[in-house]
Amino acid sequence: MKKVFFAAGILVFAAFVGLVFLTKDVQVAGPVHVGHLWTGKPGDSWVLCYVSAEERAQQRRVSPGRNSSYTTDTYYRYRLHVRTLPGGAIAREVLLGDFKRGEGRPAPQIVGVVGDMLWLWHHQLEARALPNLEVRGDEAALRRTDPAAADLMPREVTQFKVLASPAGLLIRGRDARFYLVDPMRFALSPVAAADLPVTTFASLADHRFDFITTPAQGRRLTSPYNQMKQHLLTRDGQWFGLLSESERDQQPKWITEDSRPSGNVARSLYRAPYQRDDRYAVIDPKAVARTGDASFVQGGFLLRHGWTPWQLTEPASALVLAKRRLGEAEPWEVIRLTLDGRVAWQAATGLADPGEFIDAGPYFVVAGRPLPNSVGGPEADRRERIVWIDEATGAKATLLVATGEVTK
Repeated sequence: MKKVFFAAGILVFAAFVGLVFLTKDVQVAGPVHVGHLWTGKPGDSWVLCYVSAEERAQQRRVSPGRNSSYTTDTYYRYRLHVRTLPGGAIAREVLLGDFKRGEGRPAPQIVGVVGDMLWLWHHQLEARALPNLEVRGDEAALRRTDPAAADLMPREVTQFKVLASPAGLLIRGRDARFYLVDPMRFALSPVAAADLPVTTFASLADHRFDFITTPAQGRRLTSPYNQMKQHLLTRDGQWFGLLSESERDQQPKWITEDSRPSGNVARSLYRAPYQRDDRYAVIDPKAVARTGDASFVQGGFLLRHGWTPWQLTEPASALVLAKRRLGEAEPWEVIRLTLDGRVAWQAATGLADPGEFIDAGPYFVVAGRPLPNSVGGPEADRRERIVWIDEATGAKATLLVATGEVTK
């Protein structure tokens, strides 16, 4: 009987201690995605991959009584997500861990998607299968089998790139040389700097690494204008321009293909035949004619990876990014504009403040917020959304990152 009372006493005391030194774990802010968005196509289905960070806090009472005091430890909870497109269903989620604020640990980030493999930097390099995120190999295993190679592994996410040919994860090792990482054996194969993709941005082969890009990785831009062009050239010798009336009046005969739209104007579609001289496409300004009667506020041709206009066939058309009305609070829309001037479909992104764009094969993906900080007041809903739009039909789905809810 004494043992029963003793055990009961321990339970009561434990409960008392729990109340006195109470710890609460609360959410401070809903999840947002960190690093870049990534897409891939393992098998027949497209997937969207990202890492989320949720800010949380542990509030603990450290002394009892009327003058009780509390301590708060803030931390971030990281998760790796894979969602299928176009439905947005979760294929797999993995908890990556909790990191205390101020401890100086870099956040986990996706550094590459190649085929059915996702590469994650999480204190070390990991290779995970898509879509189930099973670990296929990691740097710890490499350290056991080949410590010298493991010592070459980078310590910054900027030193990883996705190489198109041969397809794989490319690293700039800590010896400043380049290597391709084998995902199955987790071994390193040397790559000569001269074999890296040629770019006009780097005159030396050793510097080409910094300019390697892949359509699988999201592109962060400071302005939606950087995701658009004013001019489009077709292979059959036709030039198309999205121009305001004053831009049309001042259109020269030489077409600057990299011209970006800007300004609070409405633009319409114009066309003319073009020819090539040594450097430029050339048109006759007198032959420029308006096509169709649609106009597009702040509009421009939407770009794919590689900075080329997003062109489609059946019918011949292009994707346009524009607004219905002027205003910082007005959301951007994606329009499929046929090259004879008709609007095939129009889809609102719901985002007045887009910040990251990604070319996901048949889907245009954009991430951002409904409102910028400058409008809407402190109570406005600025939670992050990720939106994907089917290029063929305009069908749209929106992921609210903070809750994981997908709406169509």
